[in-house]
Amino acid sequence: MNADFSQIQREIFGLYGQKRLEEALMQTRRARRHFPGQAARLTFWEACFLSLLERPQEALGVLQAGLEEGLWWNPERLQQDADLAGLQELPEFKTLLEVCQTRKQQAQLMAQPRLRVFPPPNPSTPAPLLLAFHMRGSNLEETAPHWQPLSQHGVLLALLQSGQVEGPWGYCWDDYAQAKQEAQQAYTLLQTQHPLSQTLVLAGASQGAGLAVRLTLEQALPSRGFVAVVGAGALEPLLPHLEAAVQKGLKGVFITGEDDPARAHITLVANELKAQGLQVRLEVVKGLGHDYPPDFAERLVEALRFVHE
Repeated sequence: MNADFSQIQREIFGLYGQKRLEEALMQTRRARRHFPGQAARLTFWEACFLSLLERPQEALGVLQAGLEEGLWWNPERLQQDADLAGLQELPEFKTLLEVCQTRKQQAQLMAQPRLRVFPPPNPSTPAPLLLAFHMRGSNLEETAPHWQPLSQHGVLLALLQSGQVEGPWGYCWDDYAQAKQEAQQAYTLLQTQHPLSQTLVLAGASQGAGLAVRLTLEQALPSRGFVAVVGAGALEPLLPHLEAAVQKGLKGVFITGEDDPARAHITLVANELKAQGLQVRLEVVKGLGHDYPPDFAERLVEALRFVHE
């Protein structure tokens, strides 16, 4: 298996979307042998597919075996995921939740926000800054390859990983006050360590996109605008800040997929912001689900050009 994990994930999700569950199960099991670092995620998917195939005891056994290996999963996800409905009423499931809750609490005690910086080719020259936020349940390692090419276009790229634990493989921005504080602290640190121009743009994907939109419109950071990929966040918190954002000339770009489940909400938010006078562009990528577009680097450069104009 020579493909990288992101490609395998797309293949598995494609099979899942087509309800080819036996094939998805087999692909997941094969991937488990080749990607030991993704054991928690793949074990979770395996349990979901077994549950959907009406094999709840086998699904539970897979999760229990994972616990014995030291794995764990977000208890809320275990309880709320409809794919696991077949085993959520089993008596042993409660014990599994308790163990996972304990392990999540232990992981949260150790968690700290992380900042990774990709300087432009000439790092001594003041450069515009793009500060980007990952998807919910993701991390720096998964996120960086999507954004990293931007640093070759004269932009100082900074990626922030949340200090809020979502699960064993990822982090989230659920607590907005904490996310806002972490973003502000990251910006202050970047100002002290790198020569920056006066131009800041905030960006993100999925939940991180919503964070970028809200921080920009609240003017919690001196951002000229935002780039939001397959996400928009809630509309209500944005409304009180729109008049000031319009007066300041802030801009935004939304990028969503034709097949993205969040497309309708993203479109609603984009249209409302535009109706209130904000300069907003909405791009719908043909054939794309809830993921980065294959030509994301080119789209990102164009989005920044629009925001900077």
